[in-house]
Formats: sequence, C-alpha cells, structure tokens
Amino acid sequence: KIEKFLNGTEENLKDVIEKIPGLNINDKGKITANGKTIDNLLIDGEDLYKNQHQLATENLPSKIINSVELIQNYLGFDNLNTGEKTGKTALNIKIKEDFKNKFTGFIEGGMGLENQYRVKNSIFNFNKKIKFSTITNLNNIAENPISIDDYLDLTEEKTEGSESSVTFSNLNDVPSFLTSKDRVSSKKNSFNSISLVYNFNKKSKLDFYTIVNSSNQLLNINREQKFYAENDDLLIIEDKKNNEKNVFGVLNTKFIYKKNETTIHTIQSNFLFDINNNSNNIVNQTNTISREVEQHNELKNHALNLSYNLSKKIKNSFFDFKSTFSNSKNNSDLKINSNDFFLNPTFLNSDTSLVQYTNKNVNDFRTIASLQTKKNKFIFQFSNAFSVQHNTLNSVLNFSNNINDITLKNIANNSSASIKYQLNPIIDISVKPDFTISNINHNNNSKLVTFFGYSSSIKAKFNATNILQISNSFSNNNTIIDNIIDAEIVKDYRTIINNFNVKATTILPSMHYNLNYFNINTKKMTSFIFNASHKRNLKSIDNNIISTEDIIYLSNNIITNEKFNSVLVFTEKQFKKIPFSFSFSSSYTNLSKTILNNNNPVDFENHLFSGMFEIKSRYKKFPVYFNSGTLVSSDTYNYNNSKSQLNTYQFYCRLNGKIQKNIYWNLNTDYFNFKNESINSDYISISPIIRFSKEKSNFEYSLIGNNILNLENVSVLENYSNSNYSELVRKPVLSGYVIFQLKYKF
Repeated sequence: KIEKFLNGTEENLKDVIEKIPGLNINDKGKITANGKTIDNLLIDGEDLYKNQHQLATENLPSKIINSVELIQNYLGFDNLNTGEKTGKTALNIKIKEDFKNKFTGFIEGGMGLENQYRVKNSIFNFNKKIKFSTITNLNNIAENPISIDDYLDLTEEKTEGSESSVTFSNLNDVPSFLTSKDRVSSKKNSFNSISLVYNFNKKSKLDFYTIVNSSNQLLNINREQKFYAENDDLLIIEDKKNNEKNVFGVLNTKFIYKKNETTIHTIQSNFLFDINNNSNNIVNQTNTISREVEQHNELKNHALNLSYNLSKKIKNSFFDFKSTFSNSKNNSDLKINSNDFFLNPTFLNSDTSLVQYTNKNVNDFRTIASLQTKKNKFIFQFSNAFSVQHNTLNSVLNFSNNINDITLKNIANNSSASIKYQLNPIIDISVKPDFTISNINHNNNSKLVTFFGYSSSIKAKFNATNILQISNSFSNNNTIIDNIIDAEIVKDYRTIINNFNVKATTILPSMHYNLNYFNINTKKMTSFIFNASHKRNLKSIDNNIISTEDIIYLSNNIITNEKFNSVLVFTEKQFKKIPFSFSFSSSYTNLSKTILNNNNPVDFENHLFSGMFEIKSRYKKFPVYFNSGTLVSSDTYNYNNSKSQLNTYQFYCRLNGKIQKNIYWNLNTDYFNFKNESINSDYISISPIIRFSKEKSNFEYSLIGNNILNLENVSVLENYSNSNYSELVRKPVLSGYVIFQLKYKF
C-alpha cells in the first residue's frame, strides 16, 4: 500500500516510485528494485508497456494507483512453468477500482514567452479484458518521451535469460534526437504511441503496440579533432551547423494461444522504420587548408520480423521450437558540395561535388529447436539451430566504375547440449558445449567454416535475494557484409572506408568471463550488487587510419587481443527510525588494444570511471521532500604518449512540497562542470515549478520554469575520442524557458 509514503505532491508513477523504499528510477529511466532493474513492468498484471519504463512512469497519473506489488520469480502468460525458478522480478502497478472500466487520463497544454510549447495527452482504459493506453507529446523544449534504453528495447531482439550481466554496447546507431537530449540549439518532437493488451478468453491474448516519433533539431557544433601521426599531428577544426529531420516508428503485434498448461503457441510480427535527413553546413580548417562544405545524407531503414514459437510439455520434458524470418533494407544517399577540392580529385565530379548511393539488403531465416528434461539432480538440454542468411550490398560513387556489388550467403547449423547439475540445495553447475558448421559464400566463392564454443557457470543461491554466479563463454562473431567491401565507400567529406584484410570467412573468437553477486537484506533494509566482466576478443575488426590534410582512410583491418574490463558496485541503505535512504554506485570500464595508425602498430587504452552518491528523504508528514546527490565521470584516452581526458561533475538537488492544501511547488537545481587539459567550463541550471489544483475541480494550473538562467545557449564539452584520434566537441544547451500550462484531468 502506497498511502503511508505519499504526501499529496505526487503527479505520476515516477513520483510514487521514488518515495517507496527499495524502488527507484535510475539515470537511464528504468525502474529498479533494491538497485536491480526489474524485468517486467505490469499494469494490473498485464505487460502493457513492455520495457518502455519512462513511457509509463511519466504518464500514469498517481491518483489512479492503488498499490505496488513486487513479484519474485515472475512467470509470464507466454511461458511454460518448468518447475525452475525464473529469477525474474516484476513490478505490478495495481489500479484503483474507481478508474477501471472507463476512460481516464489527462490533457495538458502550455505556452512560453519565446513561442515554446508543450501539448500532451495520456488516455487509459483498464478493465478485465482490455488494457489500453494512448500517449501523445508535441513539444519544442527537447522533451524525449522515450529513453535511449527504451529505444534499444524496441529495436533489438532480446535473448531470453534470467541473469543480469555486464554488457558492452555501442550507441552509434541510436538516432541523435535521443542522444542529443537538450544539447541543441532548437528541437521539435512529435510523439504518438498506442499500447493494447486484449484477452479474448483465458486461453488467448493479443498484445499490440505502435510508436511513431517525428523530430526536427538544429545543432551548432564546434569540433576539434587531432589525428596522431609519426611526424606532425593533424589538427581538424570544424564549425558545423547541422539540421536533422528524423521519423522513427515501430509496430508490434503478438498473439498468444495457451491451449492448456502444457502447450503455448506464439505468433509475432514487428515492423520498424527509421528515416533520417541530415543537412550540414561546415566550415573546416585542417592544418593549412580551409574550405566550406555542404553535406547532405538521407538514410532510409526499415525492417520486418516474423516469428512463430511453440512451447510444449511432454511428460517430464519441455520442447521448444521457434522459427523466424527477418528482412531489413538500408539505403543511404550522400551528396557533398564544396568551394574547394576535398578528399581526392579521383573521387569527385569536375565541379568539386560528390554523389554516392548505397543500398544494403539482409534476409535471415532461422529455426531453433530444443528439448529439456530433468532426471534426479541433472537437467539436460539439447538444441539445434539452423539459419540461412542472404545479404547484398551495392554502392555507386559518381556513376563511375567505383562500384560495390557484393553478395554474402551463410548457411549455418549449430548444435549444443547443456548439462545442469544441482550439487546441493544451494549450488548448481552448468556446462554447454556447442558446434557450428557454416557454408559461407562470398560472390559465388564458397568455403566451409567450423567453430567449437561453450558456455559454463557456477551459481550459488543462498536464498531468493542472495545469489552469486560465475560464468564463462567462448563464442564467435561472424564477419558482416559491411566489412568485406571491394571498392571504397565515402563516409563524409574527409573520410573514405575501404577493406584491407577482412574476409567473409574470417573467424572472430571471443572469450567472456562474468561475475555477478547481489544481496538484498529486507530486514536490515540494505542492498549490495557487484558485477565484474572481462572480455577478450582474440580477433576483431578495427580501422587502420591513414591520414593526410585532404583525406582520411579508414581501412578495415584484423587486430588481435582486444580487451574489455568492467566493474560495477552498488549499495543502498534505508533506515527504519530515520526517514532517509542513501545509495552509492561506482563503475569502471577499461578498453585496451593494439591498433594500426598509418600502418604502424600503436597501443591504445580507454579508461572510464563514473560514480554516484545520493540521499533521499522517505517520509510523509514533512513539508519538504528532497533528493540530492552528485554524479562524476572521468573519461581518459591514452594513445602511446598522448592523452585526451574529460572530467564531468554534476551536483543536484530536487525539492518539492506544498505551500497550502492545493498549491504545490518543485525546485530542481543542478551544477555542471566540464574540465579537460586546457578548458574548464561550468553552468548552473535552476528549474522551478508552481502548481495549483482547485478542490473538486478537474483543472490544474502550472507555471513551469526550466533552466531559467540559460538565456544565451551556454556550451558544454563532450569527448568522442577514438583509438586513432582525440575529439573534443562543444555543444549548446537549449535556452531556458518559462511555460504557463493548463491541465485537465478526467
């Protein structure tokens, strides 16, 4: 029950969660329980919002929430009960009876002094058969309705698994309307979503959601790059005005037929599109050369995924079969004009312009069958995966002979057998060897490739909230078609991509070690989480960067012994007699490898440290609720004897309370500091809010201020250094605003 933790100032689910002991919203917008991200967010038992936590936490009104339920070892409707504990955690938000079986929600709109606007509506209908939600958000104040992690959950297929682990991710493919946040000169967003779960009866269910987001943003960026060379370093300074228009959408439909407790059929379709128009006006200074460039890039990506899954219990065994088909198309049109020659005249038209068209098509068909059976203390699982991939890549530069026409086919079969042994009630051991044989056909040249891999783990489950696991795996990453191009591909007005020694049959083996431990003591109200990971790519693909004043070649090259290390520590303490909670986390990530620069081997290291300390108030009968803390990060790049570094500090304080019964206030204050070897910049952000809600009225009036001291677009520093160069970027922060807002709640 949530009443004893609330003081009436809460607007939405996010405000409720942040006041309940053990629950929080992390910096990625995800809900955590005792420091660990929950696996499922349920609304009255239904997975209405999937992993789109931010969409739910910022739009579900607090007044409709009755209670919050934390479920351990959650088992979804589309999963068979194998008798094994799932290890999953679900948070179930229970809705008050008064708000069921009818449409409820809110509509709000606001205007600012400098034509800022925000229009938003959230409409819900919760009943026994149907759960429905539609959310719209139109604004020009850089408000993103979904987070980066929400986007990745929508676009990346997730492998079923119950254990958390340290992962290494790349955000290069995430649309910049998400990564830019408020670090823009101007930005408009138009967001619409519909989520629906419909129960036909006790045996069948339809799960549907769609999201469409349109954005238009303008960035004024100053970029300073330094490419390391044997003699003189290459210094590139850019002043870039970037106008980006993006339309992103996803439509997902899932039908589940649960014939009985032993048989489940699941059919799913997913369609995704991402259209991006990028226009850049660039003033470039490279050592002694200066030029003005207009660069336009249009990207059109869409993907269709279809799947069928059968889960069946046969006596004491469990059979699972999944068949999937996916098709993705990626088209890129690049056009560049300049007042002077760029790249190399051999790549250009006679009028110092360039046109390039690139098309990539990927078809993938897979079947996966597995059988799991249990005998005494042993669990055996046998599985076989068969896949057929057909990839094509075509590119044409200036309608010339610089053409890529590549076909890559891969027919593969993977067989594995895993054994899990329950040594005693606490410890279990599992081993899973696998064997893959592939027939790889590159432009009609075929070759058989084989690979032996495995995964293993030791798990100690002292109780449901005290678990230690050590795991190890050896796997292979296949070469993708982008790495085996024949002719050069232009990346931008300074950069050409080509291939040096990467082949379609190149094996890229990787060794991964992982240690996870978490301990949640509900009596002492403490949590502790520790994750550590070591990943060593015995072979991987990197770039040999060859740089001159006119041109930079990124040449795909095989490197060896690339290492990643990552450590995360999190702890939280709540007090019974003192109404406060403290949390602390620290993480460290290290990347090291030997790469090529101008054909010479050089050592590269990246060290990233980040830390957080936070104190929250956890009480009801006090006029002010506060949340205060600090975030620090240090990003360091070492390249032989050269070094690039950026330290970032943020101190924040969130206060809210009420002046009178129907007058509420919020005050968010942030101090940011950015520092590298030669620059030290900082700024303060102050964001006050006053809300008035008349008793027995559906209307609410608000005066909302955001970063009100930022009247001239202060700049922040960001470090985008890589293995062969350092890069420092200065970006503006969107001007502050004051908005008067009217909200109607029903």
